[in-house]
Amino acid sequence: MPDLEESFLLASGLILFLALGLLVHVYTKVGIGLFILLAALSTNLRSPVTATLTLGSLQVTALDLIAIIMLASGIFQALAQRSAGRQLWPLWLLVAIMLLNATRGLSKFGLQHTADELRSWLYLLAILVYSSIAAITDAAWWRRAATLYVCGLILVVLVGLSGTGLGAATTRVQLDGQLVDPRPLTSFGALVIADGLLFLVGRRLHRRGGSLMAIAVLVASLVVLQQRTVWIATAIAGVYLGFLALRAGGRARLAAALGAALAFVVVAAGFLTGAVQRSVVAVSAENITQSDNTLTWRFDGWKDLLTKNFGTVQAVIGEPFGSGYSRTVNGVNVTVSPHSHYVEMFLRFGVIGSVAFVVLTVFAWRAAPAAAIRLNLDTGAIRAVLVALVVAGVTYRWDIMQGLVLGTILGAAAPSTQVAAPEPGGARRGQSRLPGLAGLPASVGAGLPNLTAARMRSGANAHTERT
Repeated sequence: MPDLEESFLLASGLILFLALGLLVHVYTKVGIGLFILLAALSTNLRSPVTATLTLGSLQVTALDLIAIIMLASGIFQALAQRSAGRQLWPLWLLVAIMLLNATRGLSKFGLQHTADELRSWLYLLAILVYSSIAAITDAAWWRRAATLYVCGLILVVLVGLSGTGLGAATTRVQLDGQLVDPRPLTSFGALVIADGLLFLVGRRLHRRGGSLMAIAVLVASLVVLQQRTVWIATAIAGVYLGFLALRAGGRARLAAALGAALAFVVVAAGFLTGAVQRSVVAVSAENITQSDNTLTWRFDGWKDLLTKNFGTVQAVIGEPFGSGYSRTVNGVNVTVSPHSHYVEMFLRFGVIGSVAFVVLTVFAWRAAPAAAIRLNLDTGAIRAVLVALVVAGVTYRWDIMQGLVLGTILGAAAPSTQVAAPEPGGARRGQSRLPGLAGLPASVGAGLPNLTAARMRSGANAHTERT
């Protein structure tokens, strides 16, 4: 029997949990803001900051509790908004598979092992469900939140580099008597900066907005962070934006596209040729082409994981959470995460879950024009961010912030959302109501491209690229 003090603490904790759940359920902006803050502290920083509570043999973090609340809140709201819920059927299928494989894992591997593997997928699907159902289309709020978030990450980069200096990604530096990664932000944090860069470049190319100074700062931050997967993802997304600028025509847009590309190349080349130190960024870049690079190491591990014998159930819906990722790489047994969204997705969600993820991404791609109008963004920039997300998933699992981006796009295109008021001079008369969008995303793309193109042809200040 628990004593009086333990009972009091348990009751107090339960009351606080219920109060937090009510707050997050009623005030969606507060819920998303709190989740973003916790995600930044626990997944974006070199030295994560987490609040952990021990319940028996299980360790629970603050992010765990918020994720559970957000998932429950999203499901409850979806039941109340049946039309919106039905249109997100791939997401509900993924949630069902996750819960099923979590239950299988509990019975086979115990609570702690199952929870350790479940966490990252719980975070991703919780924010996807919550943001897609909440459907916040307040463009000004999103702009302020994104600006604060990215500025905070830039500040972390500056403080981190001032403390340890700039070191190559393949080395370790001393910090408080310990050897740590010289990069102040993880790949997750770097990808958020890349998203901000792509949105700014998109505004610059299509609307003559976006600060060149801000673009330069974000480019420099990406280079010094030396997250090579993010380099590649950003470069490919940048090529996509350049292609859109070429299609749009006009010397000004072509010059802007070439100038943005040239700026990226010049800054990167300056670092790679020794503007800082050849032994730093150049070492990180050269590792990409070496025979023993990290990508080759990962590929060998993926091959071992994907070529093992799968039963029918495992192939269809994936293995239970807690099964582990044991594989042999260069004669050494490795148990860490596969470092690939797609490999891990197949292992834990099977063929059905993998197809559902693909369909959900296609929904987001085709919903981009509607989301662009409602969020006062550019279709090209939104799709460039999706391109970067897909590329980054090759060597990293999708994280909380990328799930928020995907969910926000899907939510903004849902029929229950209202179009946000456009900025002065940024839209034409008559764009505040778009009845033709009511079928998204279940019938997404069926009539939207033609609608968007027609609206573009009717005026000069278009929000989106030609489709």
